[in-house]
Amino acid sequence: MKRVLITGAGGFVGSRVLQQWQGKYELCAFPKGFLCTANETEVLAQTKARHPDVILHTAALSDTAYCAQHPAEAYRANVELPLWLARAAAQRGARLVGFSSDQVYAGVQQPGSLPETMELSPANVYGRQKLEMEQRMLDACPDTVLLRATWMYDLPGYGLPIRGNLPLNLIKATMYGEKLSFSNRDYRGITWPPCAGSRPAAPQQCSASAAVRCSWPSSLWAGSAPHSFSAKNGRHARPQSRLRRLQGLVS
Repeated sequence: MKRVLITGAGGFVGSRVLQQWQGKYELCAFPKGFLCTANETEVLAQTKARHPDVILHTAALSDTAYCAQHPAEAYRANVELPLWLARAAAQRGARLVGFSSDQVYAGVQQPGSLPETMELSPANVYGRQKLEMEQRMLDACPDTVLLRATWMYDLPGYGLPIRGNLPLNLIKATMYGEKLSFSNRDYRGITWPPCAGSRPAAPQQCSASAAVRCSWPSSLWAGSAPHSFSAKNGRHARPQSRLRRLQGLVS
C-alpha cells in the first residue's frame, strides 16, 4: 500500500482527502501546527522520517485579503514551504501533487476559456504567490503535478471543517434577505470535493467561460459531478469525482 503524506490535513481539502482515502492508502501527516513554524531543515527531516511515496500538498494561506495584508507571512506559506516540500520530494523520489489556484488568472482580460500556457501576471498577491509557487516547485521537482483548483465549497454537517463559500453565501443571503454584490467581469468556477459518507448527490455539470473547466450548480442536491481542476505540466484532471480523480494521480 502506498504511503501518502498530506499537508494541510486539518484544512478544508486535506481533511476531505483523509476521510475519503482511509483504507485505500497508508496516510500520514505532520503534527498539528508544525508547518506554521518549521524551517526547511525540519521540513526535510520530518518528510524523510515519514518515508512517503506520494506527497499531496494542500496547505496554504488562501484568504486573498489576508495575503495582501500580510505578504511576508503568506509568502512563506505559499511559496517557501511548497519549495521545501518539492526539494524533499526530489530527495526522497516521491511523487508530488500540489494545489495551486485559479487566482493565477486574476486580472486576465481575455474572454473565454484560458489555456494553461498563456503568459500570466496575477492581479493580487495570492495569485502572484501561487504562480511563483508553481514555477519554483517545478524547478525543484520537475515531475510535480500542479492543480489550479477553483473556489472550494461544501455544505456543513459532516464533521469536517467548513468555511464561507459561494453556495453558503447565497443561501445565507436568501434566508436573511441580504444583498450580495459580484463583479460582472469575474468568470470563475467552484469546486465541490465530495467526501465519503451519507451526503447529497453532486451538483449538475455545466460549461462556463472560466480560467479552468468549472462547475456551477443548477441544483445543490442532484446531478452529475462537475469538472474542477486544471493541471499544469501537461496533465489535465477533469474528474467525474474530484477526489477519485485525484486518487488516480497518486496511484
